[in-house]
Amino acid sequence: MITGDDLKSMRLLAGKTQQHMAELVDISRKWLTKFNVNKVHEVHLTHAEGIIAGIYRVITIVMWLALAENILRNLAQLGVDKEIADMFYNWTFIYYNYELFIYPLRAIICGLVLSLLIVSSIDTERLEKNQTS
Repeated sequence: MITGDDLKSMRLLAGKTQQHMAELVDISRKWLTKFNVNKVHEVHLTHAEGIIAGIYRVITIVMWLALAENILRNLAQLGVDKEIADMFYNWTFIYYNYELFIYPLRAIICGLVLSLLIVSSIDTERLEKNQTS
């Protein structure tokens, strides 16, 4: 049977996977611009990419805070003195509010990616119009 702790672990893993995919896209973009020198002028940075990178940094900070909170709450299982471990046992701020922190940020990222698709199609239409005239 899946418990609430298992679901939290799965959500954390999904968030880490999303972060690694973003890093992979960033690395791929750098690789493409490095090795396709003749097509570098076709790759343009947008303002949304900086915002997306910033949001992923915030998501990473929240995940590190969740990890630190989890370690502090489970100090007793790590062999720390019970008196010290009991001080941190009820720290559950990130644990119970994880969705409130992460999901709005992910929604903003999805909106930005969607806006990038719309803007790129508008720019493509503008380029085609300029080429025909």
